[in-house]
Amino acid sequence: MSIDLSFAFKAPIQDQSWKTKVLIGGLINIIPIVNFISMGYSLAYLRELFLSDTKELPVWKNWGELFLIGLKAFVISLVYLLGVIVLAILSPILLGLVGGILAVLLFLAVLFLLPVALVRFVQDDYRMGVAFDIGQVYEMAKARFNDYFIAYIVIIGAAVLIALVSSIPLLGWIIAIFASFYLALVSANLLLMVFGGESFEVAPEEPGDSSG
Repeated sequence: MSIDLSFAFKAPIQDQSWKTKVLIGGLINIIPIVNFISMGYSLAYLRELFLSDTKELPVWKNWGELFLIGLKAFVISLVYLLGVIVLAILSPILLGLVGGILAVLLFLAVLFLLPVALVRFVQDDYRMGVAFDIGQVYEMAKARFNDYFIAYIVIIGAAVLIALVSSIPLLGWIIAIFASFYLALVSANLLLMVFGGESFEVAPEEPGDSSG
């Protein structure tokens, strides 16, 4: 599946009620800890994209399950970044400039692999263990490197743009809150385009399982 940037950015608005759903996600994004729900929602959306050719955004339901998914994703992200944080603190002290450069390079590498780890997490029915299989995560990124690199640069570029907008007093902050949530939905479509091939199967839903 090739990268279609135009489609990825337009995909969420194909849902007739996208404004309401994005409004809810943006409002939830404002509240720390509670915003795990919106994180879980975007990952549940990614899973639905893997499992079906849907054009609809998920219905806002099963908020407890969405919170748990988001919490797990937060823990995965924290574990990935923890080593970088420690190295960033210690390396410049122990190794000076060289240590600082190593810390930056490690941070960039981790930031590059983290979305792939979250894809594995989603593909394997929200089981956290697969996200820490660095070998598999690396192989996935390597196998689809060209497409993934494009998607990654677009996501990071959009995130930087949103960060710049957020610096505008009040209005910029409000725009950034909702734009960040919308970018998560766009990112789900980009990651599907990269990793939605037959090589990486998605674990089927278990009976009675619903992520909302």
